[in-house]
Amino acid sequence: MAHNIPTRDGGLAINIKVRALRAEMMAQLPLGMGRVTDDAGTRDVTTDPEYTESWIDAHITESSQSEWWEIAASEGFEMARERATETFGAGVTIYQAGRSGGWMTVHGLGDPADWDGTQRAEWDTFAGEIGEIVADTPYRWLWLMYTNAYERWAEGRAEAERYLTVTVKVERAEVTGQSLRAVQSFLGSRGPGETLTGAIESLYEAVLDDRDKRAAQSAQPAVAGSGE
Repeated sequence: MAHNIPTRDGGLAINIKVRALRAEMMAQLPLGMGRVTDDAGTRDVTTDPEYTESWIDAHITESSQSEWWEIAASEGFEMARERATETFGAGVTIYQAGRSGGWMTVHGLGDPADWDGTQRAEWDTFAGEIGEIVADTPYRWLWLMYTNAYERWAEGRAEAERYLTVTVKVERAEVTGQSLRAVQSFLGSRGPGETLTGAIESLYEAVLDDRDKRAAQSAQPAVAGSGE
């Protein structure tokens, strides 16, 4: 009930500690990303199955995981701040309290003993919404690491795979030693934002064009010289 709201530092307090074991948080993988409908029908979309606890531990250091957790918690607190303003108006302020910031204090709502039924209902709804935001912290944490670490890693791997494929194409094009030196020069001078694969593909096309031109030239009949 509203009149039993705990207080800290002169404000009404809500416990925002995340009470979840790591195993429970990792059990959310793969993360649900909603549903999509296309020509194949309606289906659930999730994060890549390769994004697992093992991948996280192998590619993201413990300190970086902690930093991402702090970011996820901070995002949640900002969401709570916005929700407080939407619910109670601009005159309300919220802060974090406690040794580990495990409490959120709300200031500017007066004494709960003086509240009417509407105010108590507003508080109960607000406290429930804050609880949902806190409960979603593990999801935000995993999502942040997915979008900022895993997806970049996956893009890099795809880039490497394409690079290897294009390299094989270049080799099959019978590139001469001189052309190989041109490859090195081209890669060293590629413009900002131009990917390695894009640079090699462009050069590959140029190599093929050059080979076709040389083949066409060698196929032209020789022109007989004029005699006296």
